[in-house]
Amino acid sequence: MTGPALGIIELTSIARGVLVADAMVKKAPVRILQSHPISPGKHIIVIAGEVAEVDESMQAGLVVAGATLVDRLFLPQAHAQLGPLVAGQATLPWSVLQQAIVRYNAGDKGTARLSSPKPR
Repeated sequence: MTGPALGIIELTSIARGVLVADAMVKKAPVRILQSHPISPGKHIIVIAGEVAEVDESMQAGLVVAGATLVDRLFLPQAHAQLGPLVAGQATLPWSVLQQAIVRYNAGDKGTARLSSPKPR
C-alpha cells in the first residue's frame, strides 16, 4: 500500500522514547515530525512517510517500546495537510477554526452561534 501515512507512539519514558525514535528511523525511510517530552516522564514520537514504511517503523518502535507504551496510532492514507499540521509547519485557516467554534458552541435548540469564551 502506498500513500502518505502518519504514525504516533506515546511512551512513559523519555529515555526509551529516544531509543524508540532511533529504532524507527533505522528500520525504514520515514521522517520524524516530532519527538519530545509531552509531560513529566512521557514522550511522544510522530513519524510520516509511505504507508508500508510507516507501518514497518511502527512495528519496530513497538518492539523497543515494550512495557513503556502508553498508546499508538497508525493512520494510513493520511490527508496531505495533516503532516505539516502535526509537525507545526502549518496552521489551520481562520475560516476552518470559525466553523469548529460554531459547531462547538451550537445551542441546545440547534442554533449555531459564535461567542466569546465564557469566564470560569
